[in-house]
Amino acid sequence: MKKILTTLIILIFVTNVFSVIGYEHFTVQENEVFIELLVRLSREMTSEGNVKNIDPVRFGEIIESTITGFDIDIVVTDASGTIIYDADSAEIGKNTLTDPLYQSFPELRELFQQHITVEKRGESSYSFYATGMGATQKKYVMWNTIEAFGTQIKVCMITK
Repeated sequence: MKKILTTLIILIFVTNVFSVIGYEHFTVQENEVFIELLVRLSREMTSEGNVKNIDPVRFGEIIESTITGFDIDIVVTDASGTIIYDADSAEIGKNTLTDPLYQSFPELRELFQQHITVEKRGESSYSFYATGMGATQKKYVMWNTIEAFGTQIKVCMITK
C-alpha cells in the first residue's frame, strides 16, 4: 500500500509540475511520455533502496521502452553533470562540464552549469552534434529532477 501511495504522490506531483509549465518545443504527447518516464524512473529508484544499487541496464530498458516511437532523446545526469544514461553509450560516464567532447560547445556547458545542475526543471536550447557526431544542429531540452536518497538525478528530454 505504501508503494502505491508513493507512486500516486509522485504522479500527482509530476503531472502538476508539467501542467503549470508550458513547453513550447515539445508536443503534448512528448510531455506525457516525459511524465510517464519520470514516474517510472522515480519508482525504480525508490524501489532499489539506494541510488547506487540501480542497474544501469534496467535504467536504459525503462527509458527506451517508454520513448519508443517518439523522435526524442533522453539524457540522464547526476547533479555534477556526469552522464548516467545516453542512447549513445560512448557518452555515458563523460561529464558535460569537463570532458573534451563538450569543450567546443560553451553554450551547452553554460546551460548545464548555470541551469540544469542548479534548477529543478526548465527548458532551453543549445547547439551540439547531430546524431553520429556530424554537423551541429540546434536542439531543445526540457529537464526535471528526481530526488531520492539524498541524490539528485537530472532527466533531460531532447528534440531537434
